[in-house]
Amino acid sequence: MASMRMLVFVTMIYCLFKVGCNAVSIEAGFYSRATMWHGVKARFGIWEIPDVQNNSNSGSYIAAFNNSPWMEKIAAGFHVHPSLYGDNKLHFFTHWISIINQLPAGCFNELCPGFVVADGNNLYPGQSIDPPFSTYGQEEIQIILRIKKDERTGDWSLYREDKGGPIGGMTLLGWWPKTLFNSLSNQADAIEWTGFATYDNNVRRPPMGSGHFANELNNRAASFSDCFGFDKDGNGFEDKNYNPIAIADKPGCYSVSEWYHTKHNAQRHFFYGGPGGCTQ
Repeated sequence: MASMRMLVFVTMIYCLFKVGCNAVSIEAGFYSRATMWHGVKARFGIWEIPDVQNNSNSGSYIAAFNNSPWMEKIAAGFHVHPSLYGDNKLHFFTHWISIINQLPAGCFNELCPGFVVADGNNLYPGQSIDPPFSTYGQEEIQIILRIKKDERTGDWSLYREDKGGPIGGMTLLGWWPKTLFNSLSNQADAIEWTGFATYDNNVRRPPMGSGHFANELNNRAASFSDCFGFDKDGNGFEDKNYNPIAIADKPGCYSVSEWYHTKHNAQRHFFYGGPGGCTQ
């Protein structure tokens, strides 16, 4: 019964997000094992994603979420979503999912009351991303985002790090009020870094990431790097706390590499993506 309720809930959320009520959602990335997470961070490789049709949505995000008793989730990232924006540009997005008054709630950006945009932000929900973009075989262009629970207010804050700013070298982009959530108002059970593609069954499956498979690695496949999760004091968890689980819903279409940990700037990182158009 619980799994059936979750299936109905997820189906309603896809319709709410205007992807289509016959949508299929595929991910290629990693999520953490359960513990008490209070934040998540990553450097996103920024790639244009061509050939995304209406009723399709392709991109990448970081997220904090709980699965019990219902899915509650906050996420931020970058995607191409023609049905939402009316174009094929890459856009920055936020979204949230919760249950309010026993009904599913949530939306992208500011399409419903929820995410609060901060004054002085330098990246606005729904904003299209201007060039330069990453180019195959050249150094990847990156943007750094951090989601962090504000232990004073209980809200979940979203920051951008790569352009500097007045808050510890970061700029506050906005926040999700704690009143939107039930279990997620305390902490997240898991965090996630992932590429995704969502599409109706009757349209061509879109590319993901750079449009190349993960095994092409540096500067060819899209990447997440500098992947961190945070405790309630804002400290990064030690390596033993991660032990992340790979997500590869359709590995013949969209693949994910192993989880690498190095001592250079990439730190914890991985590669993901695929050309789309497959029939797996």
